[in-house]
Amino acid sequence: MKKAEAEAKFVEEIKPIGIEKYAIVAEGRHEYWEFYLKNGTRRYWKDLSQENADKLGIANDNK
Repeated sequence: MKKAEAEAKFVEEIKPIGIEKYAIVAEGRHEYWEFYLKNGTRRYWKDLSQENADKLGIANDNK
């Protein structure tokens, strides 16, 4: 599975749950995302695309 496919699947999994808050840590050329979901879980992603940030309705201010 390619990264774009895995990222699309990730977004479709967390979108229905809902994002309570999120954090982005930029380190070098990478961005590490931490999502706090409304069901009390946390999920992580590296280098979320602007397209998928838009799908989640969140701002990717680092791009």
